[in-house]
Amino acid sequence: MTLVAAKRKECRPRRVSRGFTLIELLVVISIIALLVSLLLPAMAGAMRVARKTTCMATLRGLAQASQAWSTSNEDMIVGAPSTSGAYLWGSPMPTVAYGAAVQRWDFMGPLAKDMGVELPEGDGTNPGVARRFNAIRTHKAFMCASNEFLATHFAGPNAGTNRMISYNMGVYFLYINATSSAEAGFPGDGNGTSYYSGSFETKMPGNYKPRTSLIGNPANKVLFADGGKYSEIDVAPDYDLSMPATWGGAFSDRGPHFLGATAGSRSWDRRFAPGNGGGSAATVDARIYGFRHSTGTPPRGAKANSYQGNLVYFDGHAATLGDLDFSNPYQWLPQNTVTANLSNIAPDVVQRYGLSDGFKVGP
Repeated sequence: MTLVAAKRKECRPRRVSRGFTLIELLVVISIIALLVSLLLPAMAGAMRVARKTTCMATLRGLAQASQAWSTSNEDMIVGAPSTSGAYLWGSPMPTVAYGAAVQRWDFMGPLAKDMGVELPEGDGTNPGVARRFNAIRTHKAFMCASNEFLATHFAGPNAGTNRMISYNMGVYFLYINATSSAEAGFPGDGNGTSYYSGSFETKMPGNYKPRTSLIGNPANKVLFADGGKYSEIDVAPDYDLSMPATWGGAFSDRGPHFLGATAGSRSWDRRFAPGNGGGSAATVDARIYGFRHSTGTPPRGAKANSYQGNLVYFDGHAATLGDLDFSNPYQWLPQNTVTANLSNIAPDVVQRYGLSDGFKVGP
């Protein structure tokens, strides 16, 4: 290489690397934001599906434990004041629960030992009941993965504010059909505790008591379900832990087909479903509490079946149903139950299932 060529090479300007311009940087940021906006709904949907699947697995686990409990306890259904809660009846009547159940309607506490769930034992004091109740309602074995609602104290031992009870039972599976507490074998109980006298429109079969052999087809009857007791369109979730609690206490309810301010469901209030009456501007669509597995977030007053919930049947199979399908009265009442009139049944349920006064529940 000649000296001149070498000098020319040395004098050749070096290529200077430049950074992104502001416009290029903004373009990249915009592309990333667009991708995130496209991916987030898919990710949120995947998370909802995962939570729904986890919830269904939890319900199946509870159903298996319930079946084992019934087998060990002469076909009794767990969660009834006359079965797993019978030990809390007496004379004089205890005012505070002790042992496995936090009240006579509690099905979770009695199942805990069979499931290997360690909980603080109830000791017959208000603080003891509160500790056990809080342990139950926040334990993964009894909690819906989509339940983010808090429940406050209403009556009985005060356990403060914590997670709403996730799952409820249908109360009519848990009653003895009797005209009095003495006939039911639990003198001193009020109507709506261990027994039900048929004082309202629902008339249970004469021989009914909480036994799995008397409910009808186990594949057609709901054992446990997503719920939100106690909640309404104008009442945020709370709980009643009192010993004399009637109509399901903190754990059970009449069923989602019932509607109204006085006789309606307190776990599955569907008044905002179209055709069911709605509420004032200050009230909420209470379906959000008990139907927690919708594909998105349905608006207030959304059409029937927009809200979805999980349930498990007495035979152990689980399903996800829209709020109207969920409310089929035939799956919430024992076989041969008669409903004398439709005054407290949701209008959309009446229309959907072709109900008339005096309809009789099949298997």
